[in-house]
Amino acid sequence: TQLAIANIIRSISTIFFVIVSSFSTTTGSLVSNLAGAGERNQIMPLCRKIIRLGYLLGIPLIVIALLFPHVVMGIYTPDRQLVQLAFWPFVVMLSNYILSLPAHVFCNAVSGTGATRAAFIYQCITIAIYLIYLSCINRIGEIPLAVYWTSEHLYVLLLFLFSWESFPTHSSFIIENFYRSFKSKTGCKKKQKTARKKNFHLSPDSHHCSAYDKCAFARSLIT
Repeated sequence: TQLAIANIIRSISTIFFVIVSSFSTTTGSLVSNLAGAGERNQIMPLCRKIIRLGYLLGIPLIVIALLFPHVVMGIYTPDRQLVQLAFWPFVVMLSNYILSLPAHVFCNAVSGTGATRAAFIYQCITIAIYLIYLSCINRIGEIPLAVYWTSEHLYVLLLFLFSWESFPTHSSFIIENFYRSFKSKTGCKKKQKTARKKNFHLSPDSHHCSAYDKCAFARSLIT
């Protein structure tokens, strides 16, 4: 009976895992583009937007599944008693989506910034703790299946905490990035003033100025 319930719950959880996997994989690609464009301060807003979209898609499905559990689980089995026994594991599985989405989004965001080794280590640590937790529960004895499913909560919670701690867009990083940008623009403006006074052209290959600043400087020399 427990094995049959576990198979039903696992099959239903695949639907939500596909949603989480799709959004998190997309996050990795978009974060890589932002990092390559030098816009790392936009990574956190991007992740928040993706998480909101994931909730907008997943939460209505969770509500429908909670309101009509017999209909959803009835797709896999006509046994009403089996459906009743599977209700609480079903609820625990659905609640895992709330934390699973941001955990996988942030983990893929870390990978997208180039810290693939850190993301790999986090995955290994969380899997090890996940297996130890299941082993400890198994040794206790007769434990409800819903308790076993809390291991999924532990997994995504640890993944979320590890990914959040190494996330490269905390306030300190944003302040540092803003300071560097401000310093670069200030140095470029000084070079422009010096060039105009001495009546010579600033090299277009100068790495101190952005493309926008170079265009503005060229326009200023023409006028």
